[in-house]
Amino acid sequence: MNPKYYKSTNMSKVDQVIAAMPDELKPLAETFRAETSAQITDRIRAMTEAYLNGAFGESLKLAVKGMATADLLALLDAVNAKLTAASQSKSDYNATIKTVILDSVIVGLDILMARAGV
Repeated sequence: MNPKYYKSTNMSKVDQVIAAMPDELKPLAETFRAETSAQITDRIRAMTEAYLNGAFGESLKLAVKGMATADLLALLDAVNAKLTAASQSKSDYNATIKTVILDSVIVGLDILMARAGV
């Protein structure tokens, strides 16, 4: 974990990690904040298993689970814009979905590490 996240403040480590994230990842991070560590672990495991088994849609659903409607729509608009710019080829679609899923896994792990004090 990057030491810059843990400057001396009244914020919890989880709050500091979320505050240091890029703005586009903060809504995703908030979905993990609401879950227990066991729920985050289960979600990451299920998301990864679905992705590795080729169930990209299911993995994506798990990645964005719990996002507020406005945040989810903003994310989908951003994904759509990337796909439109990339001429919507299947490989571009898979790469974009992979990025969303990977971001979700990384954010979930960051929250778990902050809770553990790592």
